[in-house]
Amino acid sequence: TGCLAAIYPAFRLSTFKIVNAVKGKLPPLGEGHFIRKTLLCFQITIAAFVLISSVVIAQQLAFLQDYDLGYNKESILVISSVPREWNAQGLSKIETARTDFSDDKGVLNASVSYEVPDGNAGNRFKFKSEDNIPVDMPLLNVDEHFAQTFGIDVIAGNFFHDKHGVYVANRIVLNEQAARNFGWTPESAIGKQVRYDGNEQPLTVAGVVNNFHFSSLFQSMTPLSMVHINDKFSYRYLSMQINPEEKTAIVERLKSKWAVLFPTAPFDYAFMEDKVNHFYADEDRLYKSSKVASVITVMLTMSGMVAFMSISLARRIKEIGIRKVHGAASVDLILLLIKDFSWQFMIGGILASVLAYYFLTNWLNSFTYHVGLSPYTFASILLAILTTLTVFVVVYSLNVIRMNPVRSLRYE
Repeated sequence: TGCLAAIYPAFRLSTFKIVNAVKGKLPPLGEGHFIRKTLLCFQITIAAFVLISSVVIAQQLAFLQDYDLGYNKESILVISSVPREWNAQGLSKIETARTDFSDDKGVLNASVSYEVPDGNAGNRFKFKSEDNIPVDMPLLNVDEHFAQTFGIDVIAGNFFHDKHGVYVANRIVLNEQAARNFGWTPESAIGKQVRYDGNEQPLTVAGVVNNFHFSSLFQSMTPLSMVHINDKFSYRYLSMQINPEEKTAIVERLKSKWAVLFPTAPFDYAFMEDKVNHFYADEDRLYKSSKVASVITVMLTMSGMVAFMSISLARRIKEIGIRKVHGAASVDLILLLIKDFSWQFMIGGILASVLAYYFLTNWLNSFTYHVGLSPYTFASILLAILTTLTVFVVVYSLNVIRMNPVRSLRYE
């Protein structure tokens, strides 16, 4: 790009007559005028396109971070290095550890599960209701504290035996979408039985929870089911809701306790917020790139305006002097200079808006849930660019406008 940018002025300068070049005389006013305006229009188009895109990408990322996922992702610490002793003794050991960690004053709730809401739903099965209505959905393995730990609302029945007695085998919890797909309301689903491929034992619906996003917002809400870890003795994660005001101290205490309970296992953990943000790592990189691109394009546009205004002022010094002699006010002269780039701005703004609308619409449509494209966003960016260019023109041209008309008329 630098080489291409240098070729045009090099060829233009090489065509100047030596005598005129020595005297500092410029070619006639109209020569190269169209190309200069075209290049400035191109720069304004690219700058406006990148700035609009950067703002919309930032709005979408903020929307993703603030969107209600149906569960609480804040201050949820997930330990992934849980020893996998998938038998009754191993499960009893990890449940005891869960109780020990819950005794820490900074731990509000704790849960053992095979899955957490990170998009890895594990196994999918084809379920059938008593009326042979089929529903294809993931089957999660969780304990009775999963809903409370992740802040998932139980809208009907119970979440297994949480706060209601002891473990009962062959119970299942559905989300609201799954209950609707079976043709039930959340209340009527309680006590109904379902079966899934590979398991002939019927499962009784113990509860229905609100819909929550197990995967990213690229995907729509889907049916979801959960069985208790005691049914299969399988688990991978120990999740804890901790006090957000003292994260560092709590993690250090948990790490020390982990070393005592599981001396041979590493303490590998992550926060649920980071797991969710990982869904949008590409979009985050795109936003960071767009911010850098915005700075570069603004700098290039301003440098283009420097070149444009330098040539315009150099060619119009005498004209400005004559107009001042005839009584033209400074405001009139500034408006005259602003008029020089007004058409480039209008054309560039329209082109940038069309391009941004096309590309951003396609990008946003890759998300099932996304912000809308507001005309106010486009208008505010274009207004900001126009204001910046106008201020630049005013400041850059003040020395020439304030110049004594006698000096202007004697200018070579």
